[in-house]
Amino acid sequence: MSGPALYLFEVSHPDYPTVELPSIGPDSATVEAIHRWGADWKRDAAYCTARRIGKAARPRCSRCGREFGKPGQAAGKCPDCLRADELHRR
Repeated sequence: MSGPALYLFEVSHPDYPTVELPSIGPDSATVEAIHRWGADWKRDAAYCTARRIGKAARPRCSRCGREFGKPGQAAGKCPDCLRADELHRR
C-alpha cells in the first residue's frame, strides 16, 4: 500500500505570503502553512484559504535531473548520485 495521494496546495492569508506545499488535504495544508509562517493558530487559521493546484511532483535530483522518491518529498540528490559523491569524497 502506497499511502494517501499527495496534492499540491496553494495556501494564502491576507497578512502572510502565499505558499505552495504538498499535502493530503486542505486542512493539513493550512496547518503546515501556519507552522511555516510562525503564525498564531487560533488567530490566523480562520482567514486562510487553501486551493488545490494539482498532484504533487516527485523530487528531481539536483545533480543528474532524474526523478526519484515519492511525490511531496524534499528535493536533493538521488541515491545513485549520493553514492557517487561518497565514493568521490573517499
